[in-house]
Amino acid sequence: MPALRFATDHRPAGHRPKGHSVTPKAISASLLVLSTMALAVGVAKLWRAPGTDPILIVAVVLGAAALICLLIVLTNCRRVLARLTGQTLRDPLTGLANRLQFGQRLRDALQPHGGNGRTVAVLTLDLHDFALVNKNLGHQTGDALLKSIADRLAQRAPARATVARLSDDCFAILIPDAPDPEGVAQVMIDAFNEPFRCADTELIVYASMGLATTRPHSDQDVGADELVRRSELARYQAKRSGLGGIQSWHPDIPGLDSAPVPSQGPSAPRTGMLSSDIQILGQLRRAIDNRGLALVYQPKIALTSGTRVGVEALVRWPHPDLGLLLPDQFLPLVRHHGLMAAVTDVVLDQAIGDAATWRASGADEMSVAVNLFAPSLTDTTLPDRIHAALAVHRLPARLLTVEITEHFLLTSLDRAQAVVRDLRDIGVRIAIDDFGSGYATMSYLQDLPIDELKLDRQFIAPVLSNVRSAAIVRSIIDLSHVLGITSVAEGVENEATASWLRGQHCDVAQGYYFSKPVPACNIHA
Repeated sequence: MPALRFATDHRPAGHRPKGHSVTPKAISASLLVLSTMALAVGVAKLWRAPGTDPILIVAVVLGAAALICLLIVLTNCRRVLARLTGQTLRDPLTGLANRLQFGQRLRDALQPHGGNGRTVAVLTLDLHDFALVNKNLGHQTGDALLKSIADRLAQRAPARATVARLSDDCFAILIPDAPDPEGVAQVMIDAFNEPFRCADTELIVYASMGLATTRPHSDQDVGADELVRRSELARYQAKRSGLGGIQSWHPDIPGLDSAPVPSQGPSAPRTGMLSSDIQILGQLRRAIDNRGLALVYQPKIALTSGTRVGVEALVRWPHPDLGLLLPDQFLPLVRHHGLMAAVTDVVLDQAIGDAATWRASGADEMSVAVNLFAPSLTDTTLPDRIHAALAVHRLPARLLTVEITEHFLLTSLDRAQAVVRDLRDIGVRIAIDDFGSGYATMSYLQDLPIDELKLDRQFIAPVLSNVRSAAIVRSIIDLSHVLGITSVAEGVENEATASWLRGQHCDVAQGYYFSKPVPACNIHA
């Protein structure tokens, strides 16, 4: 959405351009004065006349009637004008203030006599996936949803606040005297914790909110446009997480033109989504937000010794109605709707926490591998987030491996190199997952410092029957040895395949032959 701007009139007070016409209000006032004067003269003449003049009496009566009619017309005009003025300042769908009224009240709040040294706060928020509601449930349901949201926001807003609808799914709240703007923002975002009931449909809606304030004695000269711009930048930053929430403005927030947009990869978005998918998307957002996703772990076995050297974390979604959903059943929604960073944080935190629990139990140190889609490596905040999670759970970085899933192209190799370098500096290991199935495997080996190479199961499964597959796997294992990289075979389903890989000096293998994915509590059982 483009930044909200407020037009202002800079003409000096009392200045009237040439050719300025007389207003209807002035004409009405003049007619009222003239009619009153004419009636007064007629009454005075009638009062002083010695006899009764019928013509004069009729003229006075008609003048009085005309004056009464004029008064009625003026009263009705004033009522209509007030109603029209109110309509120009209100959103016709929700009844909230519109952009014009919000701008007027914000400028008033920022005036020295209005602000009076107090904190003025602006909150802007927009909805996630609102277009899907209109597209799949119809505009009538979309309008009902907007009305419900408007009512809930208005009920929760402070007494002197102005709640406005600025555009389709963008709302704003002005708080002219906000001693605790963060607390108010939390109350407003909590309005989305409960589903919205629209006709026979229950919708879970998420919102992103940006908060910008002008603090007393420090930033009182900030204008209306700038304060709204700051709120919008903060809201955009909140939306990048995929789950929204609240983000307060600070000077380090990047501009809209410099903030990287999360990549969706080369796959086309799904078309013809069912209305139930909209509800599933809302449930998915809530599951991510409430740590409702589950992890299982598949052991990685050293082929020479048969010992377990690590595990790979695999995400599942225990859906209350649809049962246990596998990644390919919900990750397309995650990717398409910008939730990958949020899912990554949830999975990393849980996997690191489980590895720390295994280590604290006194068992052998167990490394854990977590999958990341390649575009995630262009997020320069990733190393700091991983470092923070490791610190919280007190897990040595050497026990974490980040696996780059190769089905998606890196959007910026320079940023990816910087992120991988920072991860390696922390001590985290880097692996390429599904090697050979994606787009740029050889360039990854050339440009990124890789510790581990995982051969895709589509090459491993036919090695006993397909000469070409066997040759490809053998060459990749040899290449990994030359580069000093650990080779890992995925999808090993039987002893014959494991024996063949052992004969090719493959380092590590995983698959149902060794173990199916199991919950964290079974790793040391």
